[in-house]
Amino acid sequence: MFYLYNAHFTSGAIDTLMSIAMQCPLEGGKAVYRARAALRWVTDTLEYDDITTCSSSPLKLRKEESTSASIVLDGNPLTKDSKLRFSQALVSQGNLQILNLQGQIISEKVIAAKALTYNLVGLNLPAGLYILKVSATNLFKSLKLVVE
Repeated sequence: MFYLYNAHFTSGAIDTLMSIAMQCPLEGGKAVYRARAALRWVTDTLEYDDITTCSSSPLKLRKEESTSASIVLDGNPLTKDSKLRFSQALVSQGNLQILNLQGQIISEKVIAAKALTYNLVGLNLPAGLYILKVSATNLFKSLKLVVE
């Protein structure tokens, strides 16, 4: 038995944690990471190959900012002239989500295909800090936006 903060892990519990920890995190979600964290108290020699484990998953890993296009936010804090500038035209119609710091979607906008800029006029956001999530075929990025 292994002890952790006045709790103990039986060999059966360790086997269960191991079976959860070896799952693809895209499919198993937070439980996979929690099982891995719990197992760190038992052993620190485990390694996880998520690329291989998740290769057969219908869900795919997506790296932020690893696409060919880049984006710049001109005008931060937000002004009447603030805009998003893309390094190359969007291949497809894009999506702009504005989220608060709790992750709630405040607003969603469509960005036209082939756009090189997107004006942030008329957002009417109260003062605060927001996250802009921009996604299109050739672009996925999150940016911080300050509204004063």
